[in-house]
Amino acid sequence: MLHRIALLLLIVCVSTAAYARSGGSMGGGSFRGRSGGSSFGGGSSSGSFSSPTFGGGSSTRFVPVPVPIGGSRYYGYGYGGGSSGGGGWLVLLFLVVIIVVIVIVARRSRRSGGGGGGGESAEDKIQTARLQLGLQMQAWPLVDRLDALARSANTSDSNGLANMLVQSLAAIRHYLFNIEYAAAEQKSAMEPIEAERQFGRWTGEARLSYDREVVRSDKFGVQEQQREVATDGIHDEDGQLAVAEFFVVTLVVATRGFALPLVHNNADLQAVLTALAGLTGSDLVALEIIWSPASKSDAMSREDMETTFPALRQL
Repeated sequence: MLHRIALLLLIVCVSTAAYARSGGSMGGGSFRGRSGGSSFGGGSSSGSFSSPTFGGGSSTRFVPVPVPIGGSRYYGYGYGGGSSGGGGWLVLLFLVVIIVVIVIVARRSRRSGGGGGGGESAEDKIQTARLQLGLQMQAWPLVDRLDALARSANTSDSNGLANMLVQSLAAIRHYLFNIEYAAAEQKSAMEPIEAERQFGRWTGEARLSYDREVVRSDKFGVQEQQREVATDGIHDEDGQLAVAEFFVVTLVVATRGFALPLVHNNADLQAVLTALAGLTGSDLVALEIIWSPASKSDAMSREDMETTFPALRQL
């Protein structure tokens, strides 16, 4: 019994050490319809993006449910209710409408699928891309700049997100010589619901790297909590010896018609930043920018970073 309790305490301690980090994030977007305009939800992946979900892009669907009509043997379809008579012709009318809708949808699908592979279907597909950067602590003023952007960014429409992206990239460019690690990855174009799930996986991974979000900006506004935690000057806020060497910035974008170059060296990295800076509001479907640590009392060593963000590669 005692050895089980000891093992449980060890697991709790290890888990606490692995995840007791601070972070910040900002983002928004909508996978419903074309980006831009009133269809842009301004929220984020996570219900808007406030938790690491984006997971499934569920939307309300009409599910046929048999409902007794007026105590007769006829059945209608809907969420409930019925009538006291005349149920038979209502059912027949409903079935006729359904058949007409199916025929129209089938014809439109054939039109969009033919004629050379273009059409609405191809246009509506979405690409997701992720860029992760491991920066030396000498670039810490970048965290302050991202915090300031989170407080002022407009995440309620596509143009606001494009501006947030451009300003963030401009701030990152000031510290190119302090970017020691990087990783870029892009998924091929896919249906919106699948793209939303992939977006959610990537944003979720980044935000699960910490358990204390000191600043968050999304369609619900800006939420902040205590930034610094009192320490003894030797250990950081999660009790580890304070070795503050790195912090990580993650950018996740969902776009239409965008190609993200791979990153092998500094020249590739500059090409990636330039490509991202060229995205406009009409290109963007969703955007998330996440950074960790976001507090000076939270130290990340090289080993911590390589373990927590295994995709990163040294430039």
